[in-house]
Amino acid sequence: EYTKEYDGGRIALIHAGSDIFMRACYCPETFVHHRVFTFDASGQPKEVDEEQRVPHDIAGPLCFAGDVVVRDALIAPLEVDDIVVLADTGGNSLSIRTSHCSRQGPAVFAFRLAEDDSVSFETVRKTESLEAPLAQWAS
Repeated sequence: EYTKEYDGGRIALIHAGSDIFMRACYCPETFVHHRVFTFDASGQPKEVDEEQRVPHDIAGPLCFAGDVVVRDALIAPLEVDDIVVLADTGGNSLSIRTSHCSRQGPAVFAFRLAEDDSVSFETVRKTESLEAPLAQWAS
């Protein structure tokens, strides 16, 4: 969504933060960190030599300083429209997610790696409707 350089590193703002990754944001010292994979806007992996990698804080869209999903991920420099994949998210990320700021629940995708190394994706859950998070405020 957005990247910003700072003190030799970068902050990359993504569409998911502490509303989905509560344990990573609120208890980073006790949580196993997500692996980060990066792709360019066309879906091709961003592969660079190790010395070209830059530390990134992967941050969410919520309006507080603790909305950081991964700190100091050493990855290829990210640009706007690149794709960030967080691995090892597990079912707990979705089961304890919050609708803070009336945010929609995300779509969920699973992938399958075939013997020929091709990858296919399947939608496990569609994006929550706009009405669903707003319904919690109905009287």
